[in-house]
Amino acid sequence: MKHIISIIACLLLHSTYYSQQAVSDSLMKYIQLNPKKCAYFVIKNNSQLAAHNAANIVPIGNASHYLVALEFAKQATYKVIDTAELVPLKDIVKYYLPSTTIDHYDDWFAQLLLQKKIVNNSVTLLQVVHGMLEYDVVANAEYLMDRLGFDNIKSSIQSYNLTGHTSILPPVGAIALFQNRNHTTEKKILKEINNMSEEGYCKLAFMMHNAIKNDSTFKQKMPNKMVTNKVLNKYYNRLPQGSTKAYATLLQTILDEAMLDAKYYKMLRVVLEPNKGMYNSLERIAAYTSYTSNSATYVGYSKAYTGNQAISIALSLYNLTAAELSNIQRWLVPFSIAVRENDIVQKQLQYLKIK
Repeated sequence: MKHIISIIACLLLHSTYYSQQAVSDSLMKYIQLNPKKCAYFVIKNNSQLAAHNAANIVPIGNASHYLVALEFAKQATYKVIDTAELVPLKDIVKYYLPSTTIDHYDDWFAQLLLQKKIVNNSVTLLQVVHGMLEYDVVANAEYLMDRLGFDNIKSSIQSYNLTGHTSILPPVGAIALFQNRNHTTEKKILKEINNMSEEGYCKLAFMMHNAIKNDSTFKQKMPNKMVTNKVLNKYYNRLPQGSTKAYATLLQTILDEAMLDAKYYKMLRVVLEPNKGMYNSLERIAAYTSYTSNSATYVGYSKAYTGNQAISIALSLYNLTAAELSNIQRWLVPFSIAVRENDIVQKQLQYLKIK
């Protein structure tokens, strides 16, 4: 019986290996054929493993939510906020706009119900930040940005040397700019936003954020009609941008206990690594995936118990067609796991020939 179990285990391992290899081959082939649509930086044990367009400022989806999480951990460390504080869900729902597809609030809420984590229609602050990271809930991000202080989050760009990173702005306030509130045409709205400078766009996004925050009737004035893909593309194209090298280096700093204050380091693990217990072979694991209508971003790190293998990955694929995005959505997470666990895939990526 033990012999049969061993054979089955070996077969499963081989199946996993070849599945990882096939997916990795597909994504690396795509990178080779589309070098201008991707950027990545991978660090292994404090040394560069692989890089392509790593210093370029590229779309990073909602990866800037990591900066929100870092500020959250900092304020929690020094008792500015209490991670166990209960937050009424109505304070978060005010930032949820069902007429857009940018949010995954419903998925997060369903999981809260399933896990029975809602107490008196409230959740803890820690659950709010985990919802932002695990489910990419922009309503949570907007709430946390306001609660922690936008200027405090912006300062992370300088603190962590995120050279070239564009402005942090409220995502819900920004998408509200594209909503047709004055019965004008979509074409006119897009033209006005296209002509805005980054400074002007940010200023108006903050104005919209404050209107949503302070005017309980504001959302009622917004149209129920779903925003179009054309509008979403324009919105996504003005999300914060940064370099994969800067983000992978930031993740490597988080992995290095010696570089951080001990209390801050401990809190970072609580905030960024809610699912560590799911991986028996890993001492540390954090992963964040973000998709827009034309891009895909993965940022994450891991550290194994054995072999002291530490990996930090930042990968962005952008200017994608609908068909390309569909493939990337199938490949991205399995590829990141393969890079994390598979030495052969690591070598292939390290020596990948890109024209």
